[in-house]
Amino acid sequence: MEFIQFLKDYWFLITLGISGVTAIAYMVVFQVSPWEKYQETSERKAAVKLHIQLGQDLLDGGHYKDAAGEFDHSLKLAPSNPEALEGKRKTDLFLKLEDPDWKPGRTMAYWSLLQNQDDHNTLLYMGMLHLRIGEAEKSLQYFQKANAAYKRQGKQSKPYYGDALFQLGWAYYDKADFDKMAEYFRKLQEMAKYDYRGYHGLGYALYMKAIAHSEKDGKAAIKLLNEATELLRTAYNYVPNVLVVNSDIGEIARIIDPEFSIFFHKRAMECLTNEKYYNLPDNNGAVSAILITGNNQWVTLAEKEDKIAWINYLLALDYYVKALRENKHYPNLSTHNRYLKAAQSAQVGTAPEMIYQDQLTIGDRLLKCV
Repeated sequence: MEFIQFLKDYWFLITLGISGVTAIAYMVVFQVSPWEKYQETSERKAAVKLHIQLGQDLLDGGHYKDAAGEFDHSLKLAPSNPEALEGKRKTDLFLKLEDPDWKPGRTMAYWSLLQNQDDHNTLLYMGMLHLRIGEAEKSLQYFQKANAAYKRQGKQSKPYYGDALFQLGWAYYDKADFDKMAEYFRKLQEMAKYDYRGYHGLGYALYMKAIAHSEKDGKAAIKLLNEATELLRTAYNYVPNVLVVNSDIGEIARIIDPEFSIFFHKRAMECLTNEKYYNLPDNNGAVSAILITGNNQWVTLAEKEDKIAWINYLLALDYYVKALRENKHYPNLSTHNRYLKAAQSAQVGTAPEMIYQDQLTIGDRLLKCV
């Protein structure tokens, strides 16, 4: 009876003692400790937070595939995390726009759900959607709203909203507002030192401004070309193997530094002749170009042969300018003729030669300013 009474009086302490002994035995047998469990949980939470932050930064910068990967990492660690789920949903939307089988109706289905949201990523998505379906004015409005929404959210810890600035810059190119184009790309270039898109866009904006000045103010035109060429020299190591980026850089730098232009146009040719590079989506699709002297007419290069001819024409122009700038017609004009013949024999359409004639006219105009 005394033993039973003892159990009644001290049952709590006895139970606590048994639990303690059991816990100690568990830790000894399985070699774990409460501190380790706490540390494991803390590390998991920190990893989830890190992957979500990386995902958000990549999403804001326009790197949607990489962003999706980071959100996937978060969801493996925390399958129901609302921030990771929302981030994955947004990246999936953007990636649908990049799908080769993309159809406007598929993404327009999100219209009623998204159009009233004031989230900067959603607004950017709506702008890109309108851009894909050919509504440039609405696209521009959404890109502006996206940029404003980003600023309102107080993103002081993030240096830039890359994709909104990028989309705004090229939207103003389509409107032929090269001052605004330069403004947005300059901000992108200054804020993102290793993002080639800012250098490329700003260089092209300065180039277009130089062309506009060339007939009235030659000194201003050359000053702009010098600025563009020096800017692109600083981005030398950041430029990827993307056909149109390398071809544009060569076009921009041709008058000031033909050798620099030749280097990038040879890189552009490698994007076509090296199968590893040509199989990249940025290189094996159709290329469109605007004829600056042809009432802003657009031409398209769909065939690989026409794209090869186009780059040969650009290299011919580089050697033409090199001959005139250095006052050494031989062998530069001989090399020009060789590339010209290669281009003429490769092309299957008229677009490559139309681009050559357009850039030849522009080149002659700018050479008079030197």
